[in-house]
Amino acid sequence: MKKQLIFIFLFLIIFSSALIFCSQASKYDLSNTKIVYVVHEQHNSFIYVMDHDGSNKKKLAEGAMPCWSPDAEQIAFAAENDGNWDIYYMNANGSTITRLTSSPAGDTNPAWSPDSTKIVYDLSKGEGSEIYVINKDGSYPVCLGEGSNPAWSPFVN
Repeated sequence: MKKQLIFIFLFLIIFSSALIFCSQASKYDLSNTKIVYVVHEQHNSFIYVMDHDGSNKKKLAEGAMPCWSPDAEQIAFAAENDGNWDIYYMNANGSTITRLTSSPAGDTNPAWSPDSTKIVYDLSKGEGSEIYVINKDGSYPVCLGEGSNPAWSPFVN
């Protein structure tokens, strides 16, 4: 009887652990996700998007350093025009490209805020870089200090 109770107890522990693991593993369904990436073609870089399994590849725009907005509606990126890198964003399908910056310095490495209302980026000046944040409508660019490659944390409850 004691061995049966131990067996049942161990079985319940293993079974409940498996349920917890499986519920965590299936917490995110990747079937409707997309991947944004860059392809270098001759002397230019182009932003592409594809389904999670590599199908449905589509060229969206010339540029580099793409970054999805948290709501997956838009993609921020850097592009070189007039010999200078600036920050842009577009709809996830490549439509409606909006230029956010036009400084004489190089603006690169965009990252969206968790609420998709701001973009943080690098502004390269001579020997160093500064981190700037700008509203999605292009207003109020603010220098946050020295640094590069900024990234927002997700919302934390």
